[in-house]
Amino acid sequence: MYLAQRFWNSICSNKFKAVGLVLSSCAVVSFFIMALFIFRPADHQPDLQLIDMSMRKEVRDFASIVKTGMYIKNFEVFDITNDRFLIGAVVWFELPTDEIMIDVVQDFSFINAKILEKTPGDIRINGHTMFIKYDLRIEFKSDLNYYRYPFDDHRISLVMTNNGVSPNEMYFTVENSCFGVSPDVYTGNWQILDLDSAWGYLRLSLDARNDSKRILRPAVAYSINFEKSSIRNIIIIFVPMFIALLFGMLTFLMGLSNSASRMRMSVSGLTALLSYRFIIDRMIPSVGYLTTTDLVYALYLLLLLVIFVLQLLLSLYTESGKGIPAAAMVWLQRVHDIIYLLSSTVFVGYSAYVLLW
Repeated sequence: MYLAQRFWNSICSNKFKAVGLVLSSCAVVSFFIMALFIFRPADHQPDLQLIDMSMRKEVRDFASIVKTGMYIKNFEVFDITNDRFLIGAVVWFELPTDEIMIDVVQDFSFINAKILEKTPGDIRINGHTMFIKYDLRIEFKSDLNYYRYPFDDHRISLVMTNNGVSPNEMYFTVENSCFGVSPDVYTGNWQILDLDSAWGYLRLSLDARNDSKRILRPAVAYSINFEKSSIRNIIIIFVPMFIALLFGMLTFLMGLSNSASRMRMSVSGLTALLSYRFIIDRMIPSVGYLTTTDLVYALYLLLLLVIFVLQLLLSLYTESGKGIPAAAMVWLQRVHDIIYLLSSTVFVGYSAYVLLW
């Protein structure tokens, strides 16, 4: 019993609490740093059905194969926060001259996009192969997911299709070397990590219970993976929140007799965090689900509310009478220390869960 009491007193001393608070803070800061360097886009891959070998054998005597590619010259609008993009690009096709009409090939379009400008096709013929290229200005959205904001990485995708034919008549092929981006494009605080392309077809089901009522369209998906190259938003959002929480956690280092200072610290932290929410709302994307910023904010707000209620109750109890019995003081201090240990554990554990999983 004596050893247990001695151990409890040692881990609940102010020196131990101060060291624990520093270590907890360092652990959470390290979680933030690790989350920054983890590339984990939450955006969906384009829903393309691949043309497998069995389908190729089925249509090889009838379908024309059109090789295609894209080169992005510039981003006139690059707004990841609002999911809005406007690019200048070159799209080209390479096809046999005797298998398919030019009018069919040039009837291409993009999913969730609008072609603002399209130049007449620049046609070059070399033997039995025709090469056609178009200069385009395309405005599009990419259905981005902001769950991990502001630690979010993104995959921006643009899907090209042709509504005039089916894969049984013509399908596209593309190689990764045929998709490029100019090194001079401006992407703000984002850095291009890599490019990817895929080809296949889109399946449109007109009747989910009748597979014969379906429409197939050839398609190509161009994807660009972006990672953040700036930590400005992370610092602006989380440093003030962390300082506000620190105000509340410091109350655990004060004695029970110092009720006025403990109340001032807990109220300052809580009001600061509540006020800062209005600033955060102007920075985060307007979405209908909780982001990482919302989850961290909810944790800090909950901890500060618990600390405020605890300090309020302790202050009311200590000021209600002329004195506090020694036995009551021991139990009040023990409750105070238990809540500190629980708050520190939740602070570290929940932060690791939200930021790294």
